[in-house]
Amino acid sequence: MPSLGTPELLIILLILLLGVTVVRRFAKSAIIASANFKDTSQESLTTSSWSGCQGDSMSPPEKSQTTRLLCASAFLNGSQFREKVLGYLESESHGVSPELGVDIGLVAMVCQYAKIRTERFYLYLFLALVASLIVLSLDVSFGLFAFALSTSVIYYNKIHGERVDLASKFREENFNAINPGDLFFAHLDKRATSALPRETQNLIVYTGFAPFAGAGMSLGGWSFTVDISKSNSEGADRCAVIPFKVEELYGAIDSDLLVSGLKGLVVKDCYFVSGREIRQDHEILPNIYGRPNQQLTSSRAQRYLSDSDTRVRHYRWVRVHEWSQELVVSCFLRLSIRGNSLFIEMNRFLLTPLADEYRRIDEKPQPRLSGLILMAIESLFAGPVCALFASLLLLRLLSDGAEELLGWEESRRRRTIDDNLLFNYGSGYSLRHRLSSTQYEHYFQKTDSDFIRKTLESTIIDKIVSFLNDHHVDTSNLRERQTMILNSGIIVHGGDVKAENLAVGSGAQASMLA
Repeated sequence: MPSLGTPELLIILLILLLGVTVVRRFAKSAIIASANFKDTSQESLTTSSWSGCQGDSMSPPEKSQTTRLLCASAFLNGSQFREKVLGYLESESHGVSPELGVDIGLVAMVCQYAKIRTERFYLYLFLALVASLIVLSLDVSFGLFAFALSTSVIYYNKIHGERVDLASKFREENFNAINPGDLFFAHLDKRATSALPRETQNLIVYTGFAPFAGAGMSLGGWSFTVDISKSNSEGADRCAVIPFKVEELYGAIDSDLLVSGLKGLVVKDCYFVSGREIRQDHEILPNIYGRPNQQLTSSRAQRYLSDSDTRVRHYRWVRVHEWSQELVVSCFLRLSIRGNSLFIEMNRFLLTPLADEYRRIDEKPQPRLSGLILMAIESLFAGPVCALFASLLLLRLLSDGAEELLGWEESRRRRTIDDNLLFNYGSGYSLRHRLSSTQYEHYFQKTDSDFIRKTLESTIIDKIVSFLNDHHVDTSNLRERQTMILNSGIIVHGGDVKAENLAVGSGAQASMLA
């Protein structure tokens, strides 16, 4: 074997340093795994169930089950999931949808953290490949050994970090004890942060037919009118109808909802406008190449509250967050007075728990010695293979970076907007909805959602009837409709919904979740 110079000695020292690192991590993990193995039976007796199933009050979004599961998916579901999240946020050509029950900013930050870590991983593999080629030119057998060892160590560090060190922070028993915003801090660019919904958001710019982006699956709805000029009394005892404004009726409904005892209740005014109809509205869209605003001014919002504008419509969004925010039941109520008619419209939606593929963190057992050995064996084969393709992946990253630096993608986006005067700035879905399941995780979730939906509807309709009675409006026709709605589950419009699978299809008829 020929004598080695300073470069070769440095490479060998680097390899030895990496080897010591993995041995130390392997030994530490083995000790932890052994301790976890001993305590498994005890832990199974003390682990609590989902925090929302016993009727707890609404947990903050950054500590909800949905946030926890999606943060873990940033490591366990790979680059495809991360690109789904970050790519959606970085697109400046659509409005902002509400993200119910999840801190989407925290999820995006963890995705960005994992993305940077993966890019660094491929850079290390590329450097190991280059160093090994140098050693290979001096000694073939030693160069091959150095290549296999260094790439295996790098690969093991990556998968061990993702599957054990990092993902385990989001296990249910660990999540409440950490501050993920500090542990996984990563910078999000301005495009991504502008796509994060704010607490003050009251404007939703939508695409497609239905305006209720982010609310989940449609459970149909109903609508009818009431003649508010007709008194509820006749003859000598006839009382004149007392005029009222829709704001008064909304306020009366709110008061009853707030004392209904429903935990996790949220009531707020929202305004909806199609993304095709805002190009010339500089208050909603200050820049035709930018993102629409999330909030209407108070004066403009007040105007839409009582008027039926052809573009912007107001709805009172009443929703209840349950099961640690994994389940959200929504009702969109709209009241409008036109002449002598009070128009009442109700639309019902359900946001279901996340799909099974995003719940993997709770299926994975704590690491044991056998699992760590399997990861080491996997690294021996996968590390060298990944290193061979690392240069291609780095070239793709460099190409994407160059394209962004030169502004080619941005130029294409702007040309598309310039050429299409009907460009749609709306958002057709939220990430939370897109990642949801098509079924309940638990039978009790079904019964709870039925209870919430029927309680909301009953409270709202009862209050409308009593309010109109107090104003001497004839409600006989309304009471008949109330019986049909609450007892028969009648739906005037909406989609097909199956109780077990929540399979939503097109059409005007629907069967209720009952």
